[in-house]
Amino acid sequence: MVNIILHIGRHKTGTSSLQRFLFENQSLLETYGLAYPRVFIRNIAHHILSERFRSADFNRLDEAAKRVLIEESRSMLCESMDSRDVTYIISSEAFQNTDPLVIREVFDPAVFNVTVVCYFRDQISYLASAYNQRIHATDYSGSIYEYYRDFFRANYLEFTESWAEAFDSVVIRKYERRTLFKGDLIYDFFKSVFGVELTETANTRDGNPSLSEKFVYIKKEINRAVINQDIVLPGRQSSIYHCLSDISESFGGEKFRVPPFLALKVFLQHYKSNQKFFREYMPDYKGFSLKPFWESFKNFRQANNIKQGEVDEVIHLLRERLDNEID
Repeated sequence: MVNIILHIGRHKTGTSSLQRFLFENQSLLETYGLAYPRVFIRNIAHHILSERFRSADFNRLDEAAKRVLIEESRSMLCESMDSRDVTYIISSEAFQNTDPLVIREVFDPAVFNVTVVCYFRDQISYLASAYNQRIHATDYSGSIYEYYRDFFRANYLEFTESWAEAFDSVVIRKYERRTLFKGDLIYDFFKSVFGVELTETANTRDGNPSLSEKFVYIKKEINRAVINQDIVLPGRQSSIYHCLSDISESFGGEKFRVPPFLALKVFLQHYKSNQKFFREYMPDYKGFSLKPFWESFKNFRQANNIKQGEVDEVIHLLRERLDNEID
């Protein structure tokens, strides 16, 4: 049997930092009998594999095509991970968009001994971070209320039950700095999954830096202008992403927050399922609480009253940086 750790996220729980550490420290992993295989890697994670089985696309295939894709993927995994003395780590948060029963077929239990690992953060900060990322990384221009209505899905109980049904071994962890080992996801991952206390530094740069609250609203206005073809920005979306991160960081500002009414709605919507989720899968942890958000609720002033001059200034700075990159 080939031992596999299948890290499936979730999204916005430090996955990029962990993946970068695993990708850049192959020799360190070897000292612990671990490996981060290069098969199906895009950038630093196994997104090629997970995206092959994205439910929205995979379910459009006929049965014969599905079978070919499953067997081809399994064959490639077997060829690249053939040692019984190594535990292989596969990581992609995009697995959360797949059917766990299909992924079980890919990792045939007759060949692979799989442990699924997943981290969960409270739904309020998850919504704030996911919306920030959508505005930052794409041309999405909807409000956070529209994003919540149209895209946000975070029933952790149903999600975990589906993976626990497909795989016998599932490790569930709470993504909260004060509960993570050494307050860090990377240290916590090695400690909780392998029983290893890293002595090497696990510090790594943030792979998905967030925009400040003000810059979220500025980028939303830029996105709207791009969609309406009022402006054209040079460079690829990835270049715009990184340049805007640098500009936002240089200006500083408050973190993006979910408006209090919406935060309360999110909390209440998931309250009952969260209680059962913690009882069944994380009994040693306290459930998610509104307490961390109370202070910000009291002082909440949404920075969405953006002046056109502020948008124009950021567009000018973006164009300067993007032009320099092209040159």
